Amino acid sequence: MSSAPPTSSGQSLDTVHSRAHDFKNLLTDIARRQAIAHPRPLEGLYLQATHGLAALFAASFIYTSAFGVFSPESHRALFLGFTLVLVFLWFPARADSPGNRFTAVDGFLALAAVVVVAYFIREYPTLVRRVGLYSPADTGFGLVAMAISLEATRRVVGPFVPLVSVGALLFASEHVAPYLPSLLAHRGFPFPRVVAYQYATIEGLFGVVTYTFATHVFLFVIFGAFLVRSGVGKFFVELPYALLGRSPGGAGKVAVLASALLGSVTGSPTANTVATGTFTIPLMKRTGYAPPVAAAIETAASTGSQFLPPVMGAAAFFMVEFTGIPYIEVVKLAAVPAVIYFIAVLAMVHFQAGRERLQGADAADLPDWRRLLGRGWYLALPLVVLLAQLVRGYSPGVAAFWGILAAVFVSWMRASTRMGVTQIYGALIDGARNTLMIASVAGSIGIIVGVIGLTGLGLTFSSAMLSMTGESLFLTMIMVALTALVLGVGAPITATYVILAVLVPPALARLGVSIAASHLSLIWYSQLSSITPPVCLVAYAAAAIADADPFRTAFLALKFGAFLIVMPFLFVYTPLLLESEPWVNVLTIATATIAAVTFAATLQGYFYRRNTRLEGFLLGTGTFSLLTAVPLANAVGLALTAGVYAWQRLPRSTIAHP
Repeated sequence: MSSAPPTSSGQSLDTVHSRAHDFKNLLTDIARRQAIAHPRPLEGLYLQATHGLAALFAASFIYTSAFGVFSPESHRALFLGFTLVLVFLWFPARADSPGNRFTAVDGFLALAAVVVVAYFIREYPTLVRRVGLYSPADTGFGLVAMAISLEATRRVVGPFVPLVSVGALLFASEHVAPYLPSLLAHRGFPFPRVVAYQYATIEGLFGVVTYTFATHVFLFVIFGAFLVRSGVGKFFVELPYALLGRSPGGAGKVAVLASALLGSVTGSPTANTVATGTFTIPLMKRTGYAPPVAAAIETAASTGSQFLPPVMGAAAFFMVEFTGIPYIEVVKLAAVPAVIYFIAVLAMVHFQAGRERLQGADAADLPDWRRLLGRGWYLALPLVVLLAQLVRGYSPGVAAFWGILAAVFVSWMRASTRMGVTQIYGALIDGARNTLMIASVAGSIGIIVGVIGLTGLGLTFSSAMLSMTGESLFLTMIMVALTALVLGVGAPITATYVILAVLVPPALARLGVSIAASHLSLIWYSQLSSITPPVCLVAYAAAAIADADPFRTAFLALKFGAFLIVMPFLFVYTPLLLESEPWVNVLTIATATIAAVTFAATLQGYFYRRNTRLEGFLLGTGTFSLLTAVPLANAVGLALTAGVYAWQRLPRSTIAHP
């Protein structure tokens, strides 16, 4: 038997394939250890104590959202303190740590978190009066606070973000800064000054990141938990099934619409995947979808929950703080692009089903949507209350408080969903636990933001970016996308957005991009971390449900959610954010919506039937023309795409014998 043909390096192809397989397994192992962190299954008194603390955490902040905070610094400090304590009690330090209990080391770290937070709250009034004059105790407690914040982040999202935080601290140090490349070099600061800035002010650990989590994000996560417990979540899954289940490939379309409805109130793509995916992914597999495809569809659809109003994700609340744009205005800006994104994903699923000849479910297996809507229409009341409070000018935290009360109220409309003490207690625990998955980065990202503010790195980074791109808007957007992609390899969505939001907007502003378009672009690009390995939490969650390869799932999800990359260009090149005359805005929305469908047809290689190469080229050209802000080009694009569709609808006999 002859051996495998040698490669240019003298190695057999079998060896190359084996090493590639080993490398893939290594990446998978890294991803699993770094990206998939779950609270350990505590038992007995350990579980009861942690649950009690989590419920107290959530209840306390519901109270402050309605009746006010004791003081701004204590509000931030208590949030960070609760978060750190619960992370140390709930998340193991290593894979081989005990699963049913927390250890003495975990308890010691939790106690350290209590001590440093208590010291900050007690000393803050004097810290303000003696600004710049920090004692050794301030520095010592600050070092401990930073160390345990980094460890908490590592336990939940892996080592990437803490390493970036450490790099930021080194960048600020007077022992490192002068020796950096000339573009980044500066005098630096004494280490005690850096530590004090991070701990003894409200600019670092207790800065805008912790404030936003404590004031806005936490309340909306709790709101989502109450909606799930009150029966709203179940209704949002059953209604799409009744509406779309019969259509070709209906199970995939159900997954998209269910993820959109539930995601609009949870704002968490991972939670959305788990909540809807446990139903939609097995349904898709039963109707003919391959496991990786089913998982990818759920991943792409759930990712949209981060920018679909009214709740959206954590990044939207950071946008409010960074830009000063009221949350209700952010909701208005985000609504149209989010709907177009889901149309694009739905079109991808439709053309996938056509190409694979997938069928829908039998009518006998589906509930009657009229009956379902008649029995459950009132479940939309919490969303109506939330939006009404936002429109009236109340803060997001206050609006979420009333939304929570409305969720409890609607649950009492039916005995099967009625929320008693046990269900309310469970919703408080769910809200706190879900928050830990994103708020664990608060301290570490606070360090990064603090260093950027202390050193002025934001302006330096923007100048460097513009210098590298020659002040070309197109090239700058490409670089921003690549930067987001690199950050997303190791950082979760919120961390990616916050880092970008303090570095990139000055560069885009110099190129004439509005503040809203700039930050919405960064929010969209930060979603790439959901589907790019190794930190692709959403893809891994969906792959686990589908029993599919997570890497294949992630790459397929990138295909189904490819409009994530396209949409930011529409923000900066077209008036999609309603920044022009009404007729221009309408034209832009219409052409972008059509382009979302033809874009999907181009990628899937199927429109009314399978595309030929020429048809694919014409569809791609037409799609690009539709995405421009030039009416003549839009007309050409519409003619090309409509022409391809009309041609494909002609009977084959007519084409063969004109």
